[in-house]
Amino acid sequence: MPSITFDFFGTQVRVHVPTVDDALHLCRYYRDYRIADHSCVSPMFEVRLLAADGISFIEALLSRSILKSIWLRRYGGEWELYETFSHKPSKVTPIPPLLLRQDASFSLTHASAFGVTEATGTNRAVVVRGDSGSGKSTILMRAMEAGASFISDDMTWVRCGHVHPFTRPIGIRSGLARSLDTSVLKCCQRHGVRLETNGELTYMVHPRDLGLLVLDHAVAPTATVQLMRSDTIKLIEDPELPGRFTLMWNPRTDGERGWDELAKALKTRGITP
Repeated sequence: MPSITFDFFGTQVRVHVPTVDDALHLCRYYRDYRIADHSCVSPMFEVRLLAADGISFIEALLSRSILKSIWLRRYGGEWELYETFSHKPSKVTPIPPLLLRQDASFSLTHASAFGVTEATGTNRAVVVRGDSGSGKSTILMRAMEAGASFISDDMTWVRCGHVHPFTRPIGIRSGLARSLDTSVLKCCQRHGVRLETNGELTYMVHPRDLGLLVLDHAVAPTATVQLMRSDTIKLIEDPELPGRFTLMWNPRTDGERGWDELAKALKTRGITP
């Protein structure tokens, strides 16, 4: 089986996959964390991805009927079945395996994050939470179009109260790409991997291929935004917790206006992209 080794924030994992196509996909997806020469590395974890009949694991993920299994081995231990599923996995992916560390130092939140600057000149993070389809990537792309730096999309890792940059491809729906600067759509079409999500074309594009500024160090959060779908746009700040916002909106129709409202609220707190 082909294998690739990655280093995520000092945690090494070697991943064994059924096909070369799987290996190429992971190398592209986690390209900033790949260890080119892994022959001398003794990883903390090993992961084995398997699909029925030995087909590509990535191909099997597109099917709701093909059985998939994930096996895990800790350093010096035996292989253990981590999960078996046909449709959707019930456990958090072990790539990266940060939640499996014995020190439990990392936490994971379903959120995007971008870097901003406070009035003091200090770099901070704005963390944007919400369900799938609530517009996290929309706010992220609007913020970066305004000059913010990229931290993470959809998966945000936190350690000791600091948000860590996690560079993997951003999921940009075709409608969002068309609403942004024309250069974004061109980058999506040139560099993006095309997927069908909920009946809409989505480009998976690495932030560096978009020419975005990527933050290179962990920062503390200065504000959080909870996104909620609504037919009426409204931004609310918690009066008891300054810097904690709720944005009610329709991300498909309120993209630019929603970001403008949030940007104004952040600016009143001395926070700028």
